[in-house]
Amino acid sequence: MADLAHVNQGIYGPALLEAARTGKHELVGALLDVGTEINYLNEDEDYEEKDDEEGVGTALVQAAMNNHFKMVKLLLDRGAEIDQADSQCNTALMLVACAGRLEMVRVLLDRGANIDLTNGHGGTALAGAAHNGHEDVVRLLLNSGAEIDRYDDDLETALTGAAYEGHLNVVRLLLDRGAKIDHRAGCDWTALVYAARNGHLDMVVLLLDCKANIDHVDMSGITSMIHAAQEGNQNVVKLLLDRGAQVDHPSNGGVTALICAAGKGHGGVVKLLLDRGAEINHVGVIDGVKRTALTDAARNGRIGVVRVLLDHEALVDGLDKDGRVALVRAALGGYGDIIMLLFLAGADPDNKVNTGGYSAKIQEAFRLAREERLARQMQRLIKAA
Repeated sequence: MADLAHVNQGIYGPALLEAARTGKHELVGALLDVGTEINYLNEDEDYEEKDDEEGVGTALVQAAMNNHFKMVKLLLDRGAEIDQADSQCNTALMLVACAGRLEMVRVLLDRGANIDLTNGHGGTALAGAAHNGHEDVVRLLLNSGAEIDRYDDDLETALTGAAYEGHLNVVRLLLDRGAKIDHRAGCDWTALVYAARNGHLDMVVLLLDCKANIDHVDMSGITSMIHAAQEGNQNVVKLLLDRGAQVDHPSNGGVTALICAAGKGHGGVVKLLLDRGAEINHVGVIDGVKRTALTDAARNGRIGVVRVLLDHEALVDGLDKDGRVALVRAALGGYGDIIMLLFLAGADPDNKVNTGGYSAKIQEAFRLAREERLARQMQRLIKAA
């Protein structure tokens, strides 16, 4: 009989899930009457790759996710476990909260669903709703006693998740309810770091108005402004500077916002930082290599930024850790236009750090650049004469 029962579950279990998904009350009742396990769980290994949740989880999950309120009541009245988890350890409450099904969340809470259970990643219904921007669901969960600062396996809270995704109203609600504004998630990133890094200007304003720590540093010593500069979020950088962020605050390796912005080619941010007094020849360390804003721009082929830095009188022959100047960095990258630009700005091709050991192609680039500089010098002399 045990084997027969097992076979029947294999046949009727999936049928129960499908009937619950499609709202077929009579069929669900009939399947339960013949002994189908009400908490039958389809543990689909490809669960996370499905576009929908058809055929996975439990009958209760299927009914709840498809807003079949009468079906949910039927299943619960017949003994379905309200907190039965699926193969990813998600309960029906977690799934409907993530999906923004406000009224279904209310029904499950009224029937006694555990509000603070965690899934396989340590996430809660509140975290899922906040991450997906469902403000009304977040409010209901908080009103029902959800723990506001519970964090998952990555140390993320509802606040940091909402900040990362840019859900301004959810962040405002969580802060109004007392969420820890400077909670350190993975890498010691805070809500302000996420908002600045992702360019959520209005959220940065909100967080600063609520006294977020503007000078907070993560585990690498990087501030929110350095993150914003690295991502090219010029408006956020300006806001942070206007609010008192340090323009030359160095990371653990001495890297500043200017070096990060220059290396990424964010010309507008570079100009802004220089106008605010950033040290143009500061030396920092990236990936174990000492660099200046100019050498980093040159090595990455950022000709527009190189022009800006030279216009602001960057030290054209300043050395990095390997004894290489911007001219050599540009040559190693094959950036002929930058080589020309640096020559015209006075880079010394005969400097001992610039000569020897380079390919014929690099030597040819040097030769052409020398000739161009000489030609322009002759043109200036002729014009002056």
